Amino acid sequence: MTPKTQKTVSLAVAALGVALVAMMVTTEGEPGALPLGLVLAGVAGYATAWLRGRRAGLKS
Repeated sequence: MTPKTQKTVSLAVAALGVALVAMMVTTEGEPGALPLGLVLAGVAGYATAWLRGRRAGLKS
């Protein structure tokens, strides 16, 4: 997967997590583990794609 594609997918996963956190907080009063995990996975995926893009740019 190219870094650009990975960034896009990671942002989509993080956005889904944020939407679920907002829904869970308004309905149940607490965020829940799964939405927080999605946000964390999205941020981690974006960070790794960013680092891969920088490393590929340095090798050129």
